[in-house]
Amino acid sequence: MENKDIIKKHAKEFIKNFIVFCIAMLVVFISFKSLIDKDKSNGNKNDSTNETEISIAEQIEDKVKSIEGRYGCINIIYSESLDIELSKKDYGFTHKISNDESKKLSALEDIDIVLERLPQNILYEGLDIYGGKFNEEYGFDSTPYIRINIVLCSEIMEEKDRLVSATATGMSRLDFNDKVYNIFINVDYSGDVAKTFAHELYHFFSERIDIQAIVLGVYIGTEWNTELPDGYEYYGNKANLSSMPYTDKTEEDINNVYFVTEYSQTNIEEDRAEIFSYLLSTDEDEELPKAYESPHVRNRALMIIREFDECYDTVDENAYWNRIFEEKTSGQ
Repeated sequence: MENKDIIKKHAKEFIKNFIVFCIAMLVVFISFKSLIDKDKSNGNKNDSTNETEISIAEQIEDKVKSIEGRYGCINIIYSESLDIELSKKDYGFTHKISNDESKKLSALEDIDIVLERLPQNILYEGLDIYGGKFNEEYGFDSTPYIRINIVLCSEIMEEKDRLVSATATGMSRLDFNDKVYNIFINVDYSGDVAKTFAHELYHFFSERIDIQAIVLGVYIGTEWNTELPDGYEYYGNKANLSSMPYTDKTEEDINNVYFVTEYSQTNIEEDRAEIFSYLLSTDEDEELPKAYESPHVRNRALMIIREFDECYDTVDENAYWNRIFEEKTSGQ
């Protein structure tokens, strides 16, 4: 009997120890599996992130190829490797290429929308600055400019290491030597890339307008001044862009509003570019800024429209800015 009791006792201890061992092994297994699952989860997240980054990069390349392919005369500079030669140019300011892929893609989409609103072949006509009526009148045989560079920037800096005024989120320069027109867009800083791009496009279009107007007699300088305040002079670089008179922010009477933005008061070229920029960047289901209710702003907008009609053969009454102006200001 004693042997049987001893055997039973050892059997119970064995079973107890075995159960403890099994429980311990189960705990180890669960802990190990948890670590593996966590590692897999982190790996999936990293894979997902990499796929997203690759996807954005591919979308940028596809959008660039699409724009360049459709317009022929446009070259988009969106990486430092593409900016090597342009970065050496002295245009009175320096720039840096944006590294923010999301903002570059968003900017390209806005730029594409604005480009789609342009009359067919107007970019090529704009590059032919001295062609048309001017060439017919003076026999000035000049080769059209080659292309438009659109540069996607994170910074646009003046030579004195000071940021260009916050409203100047873009810059434009005509390169006479290389026969190209450069448009710099600060995609990291601009709150409205479409408007900024439309503004800079006006500066491009005005290169031809200023030349053709000599022959056509549609220069609006004197007439323009009749729609400015009596004795008014533009402020130049002294303009205080946070507080300027004659805008809908400072004037209660719409008849005392003469400018669409504070930046318009820098000089006549910026004034014209600001007025035009909203006519091209405003969506059809949006309204123009309140300043366009002013007869002074509307009359100057009509002068700009007339210049385009006279100086560009590709422009007619169906041009986007003509339709927006007519639809949004009719009855005022």
